[in-house]
Amino acid sequence: MITLLNQPWTERLGWTLLHFLWQGVLVAALYALARALAGGRISARGRYGMACASLLAMTVAPALTYWWLGNSGQAAPIGELTDSGARQIASGVAYSVVSDPWQQAMPWIVMAWFAGATACSFRLLMGFISAAALRHSRHAPVLTEWQQTLDRLIVRMHVSRSVRLLATDRVHSPSVIGWLRPVILAPVGVLCGLAPEHVEALLAHELAHVRRHDYLVKVLQGIAESLLFYHPAVWWISNQIRAEREHCCDDLAVAASGDVLVYARALAELESMRPAHFKAALSANDGSLLRRIQRLADPVAAHRPAGWGVAWLSGALLLLGIAGVAVTGAQEQSQPVVNLDSVWTDTVKQGDMKLEVRGLGRLTSDHTAAIKIPETQMEDVRQGEPAMIGFRHRKETVGGKVARVHPEVANGQGLRT
Repeated sequence: MITLLNQPWTERLGWTLLHFLWQGVLVAALYALARALAGGRISARGRYGMACASLLAMTVAPALTYWWLGNSGQAAPIGELTDSGARQIASGVAYSVVSDPWQQAMPWIVMAWFAGATACSFRLLMGFISAAALRHSRHAPVLTEWQQTLDRLIVRMHVSRSVRLLATDRVHSPSVIGWLRPVILAPVGVLCGLAPEHVEALLAHELAHVRRHDYLVKVLQGIAESLLFYHPAVWWISNQIRAEREHCCDDLAVAASGDVLVYARALAELESMRPAHFKAALSANDGSLLRRIQRLADPVAAHRPAGWGVAWLSGALLLLGIAGVAVTGAQEQSQPVVNLDSVWTDTVKQGDMKLEVRGLGRLTSDHTAAIKIPETQMEDVRQGEPAMIGFRHRKETVGGKVARVHPEVANGQGLRT
């Protein structure tokens, strides 16, 4: 495991994760600024598109950063060895150069990210398994009239797929499960206790999710959250997506039912039927019912500039500056390693003795070097030993360790690639 984490890709991935700290803040700040400038002039569909585009940008940014880090690092040219007494080279040694604590921390950063991403992915998987279990569990019979009502709504709302209606006492509000073969799970109390026009309005909301392919978007959204779990801006944007998704479906449900008051009363009745410990929680559809009712009752007030938006934007810009300075400063500390062009000598510490190993080498990446040494000195160099590498024309040395020893002979010359 340690050998795997000492590979060049580990450092690239670690820097990618660190760079995303300021990248995520920047994307979230731009989204908050756009929301503040747009105010109530943009529809719920437009706000939803902006939030989804922001999350997509957050997902693409690390991939582009990883690619850029891999293509921007260039190996320095091989210098010429002018020592006339040097022996014919017949062996090579690769050194991993660690110039500052950031490089030393990279394996631990990657390990922590991997553990967190695995845990979040497991939670996401268990959620889908639980949803599948709900779909295939025992259900109460549904009256034919309700399925016929649902079929009429499917035609009216131009839903391209057939949808089954299932009744269960294991959910507290209607919800959609599945994308290719969707079903609507409705609480038995909703179907039996609400007025028919209220049930029809709630079913229209769920069909809006089916029409918009929201279940697929939720799957992709969950994957992005699992991979970028460590950034608060990702969760904030994701919550914005959930809220605006419900607003979009509310608008479609109102258009289908034709009466905003009927739909608002349906949401209020649904809220009153939920257990007490769910009153302040999000519904199965990811939206606060009370907030959605307030939006339907007063759309203008729902889009007035909020103090939290200005505060979040100010805090985001502050974090952006701090993260940018930290990452840039950390990389500047390692620049001398990148800019030095010739590795020519090394001192290997063996026990209490320091043995000088002279040879010719070059930088093979931002923080690794390959050095050729005489075959007679191969026994003095062992994997994992600490080492100091000196650079021609410069006084300073760089601390590191021997990553691996690789003898290779070709036409009397040793070559380490």
